[in-house]
Amino acid sequence: MNFCCIDPADIDLSDTRFSLLHFSSSPHTEDNTTGDVQALGLLHPPLVLKQEKNTLLLSGREYVEFAVKNNKPTITVLALDQTKVTSTFIFEMLLQHKQLGKNLSSIEQAVFIKKALSQCSKDEVLAFLPMMGLKKKNHILNELISLLDLSSTAQYALHSGALSLRGAKKLLCFSKDDQNLLTRTITELQLGGSKQQMLIEAVSELCKRENNDAEKILGLWQQQEIGKQYNGPQKASALLKWLKLRCSPRATAAEDEFQNFCRQLSLPKGVTIHHTTAFENDQITLTIDFATKKQLAALWPQLKECLGTSHLS
Repeated sequence: MNFCCIDPADIDLSDTRFSLLHFSSSPHTEDNTTGDVQALGLLHPPLVLKQEKNTLLLSGREYVEFAVKNNKPTITVLALDQTKVTSTFIFEMLLQHKQLGKNLSSIEQAVFIKKALSQCSKDEVLAFLPMMGLKKKNHILNELISLLDLSSTAQYALHSGALSLRGAKKLLCFSKDDQNLLTRTITELQLGGSKQQMLIEAVSELCKRENNDAEKILGLWQQQEIGKQYNGPQKASALLKWLKLRCSPRATAAEDEFQNFCRQLSLPKGVTIHHTTAFENDQITLTIDFATKKQLAALWPQLKECLGTSHLS
């Protein structure tokens, strides 16, 4: 392994066997690469594998493509000699290089694991997990690889951060078409982690209960909302409320009734009431905040008289 200068045109960019993404670079990524090189130079030389007849790119595609596009005669690379290294060492170096300055996305981790398994033993691949900040467990290996069963739309959303890892795992129980629809809904409404969970779980429950797919269920809501003008947050709130009502009509009605009851009481500041977790009975708890113990002690005789000793016993 050594640093050397080579003609970037000699690197075979068509061979993507070590690439960790099957998404094309966005213009934003290309702009960042150009700006970084112009301002700072090449901070992390690309990693290549020198073979008998050609030079294979392992990591640093953006910089090599930048050099080719701008007709750079030579670039500095970190080169591995294929005749002197093992497959395990190649993947270890690939992982170390890819993680310079950033963590891999879950999709990049999944692709790395799948490609490493094709050339290394399972025990060797398990040893890579701690290098990615993950526990050395078989089920983690399997969970990562399962992410590659997601639709390309869902994979890209997970890679870009629009879709949470927890949400992505739950999407696996849907068809590819439903995965695409739910991912687009999450992206368009900019739903965060907890709201993604609410959407996916509610739609999943309704699909099972009504023997329908996500497209038909969300289509019912869209028909109902025709003509209504919402901004993004309002639309997200309306959708989640509709799903909650459809999943639990009784609980939703009970919650609405309880909120109306609270408004009618016109509770003063520092006084709140709470219902039981799932409205399993009519019990209500009254909570009163006191600034100090002294304040409570001063008011306690009056409170005790109002409540009645029988209630407190």
